[in-house]
Amino acid sequence: MFARGVIFVEGDAEEALVPVFAATMGFRLDELGITVCNVAGTNFRPYVKLATALNISFAVVTDWDPLDGTKPPLGRNRTLDIWEAMSQGVGAAAR
Repeated sequence: MFARGVIFVEGDAEEALVPVFAATMGFRLDELGITVCNVAGTNFRPYVKLATALNISFAVVTDWDPLDGTKPPLGRNRTLDIWEAMSQGVGAAAR
């Protein structure tokens, strides 16, 4: 709630690695006021609604699941769900 920006990630690995990747590119996320938030899964909707309602800049790091071609990609629907949550605006944050 007090960050200048948030990067929402799926799990522990991304939470640990994103700051390291950023640092190798010369960006210190803590110094920039950017928080990496582990949502422990792929349900980004409530987090996106909250960030939108609080007017906090954010990014979502997720993957396409599965990559082996055995099933339709889950990432497509996940991306559409994130987009829908963003487009619902501030009034939808309480839902």
